[in-house]
Amino acid sequence: MQTHIEKVHQSNSCVLVCRICEKDHTTHRTLSAHMRTVHKPCEMPYVCQLCSFRSSLYDDIIDHFNKKHDKTRHVLCFYCLKVFKVSLSSRHGWGLTQSFYQHLQ
Repeated sequence: MQTHIEKVHQSNSCVLVCRICEKDHTTHRTLSAHMRTVHKPCEMPYVCQLCSFRSSLYDDIIDHFNKKHDKTRHVLCFYCLKVFKVSLSSRHGWGLTQSFYQHLQ
């Protein structure tokens, strides 16, 4: 399997691979279309609550959130993937809501 991955999937840096079925795609557009048409939501149970990005892998949602929503007023619970809005406190700068702290407890 490792030899197959190295020869087929890693030899061409332009190839994007579906992480569910390992089908190769040459553009992000074709990969996105593939995900919408081939893989149903039940195969991708993890969802970004801000933009509805879906994945079958838990780590993909965390990576997505860190890349796409890093500069927003939101914070992600890394345990359950629930999103909380960050409030702007005039005395302390950015502050997390009390509901986020209660959620963590």
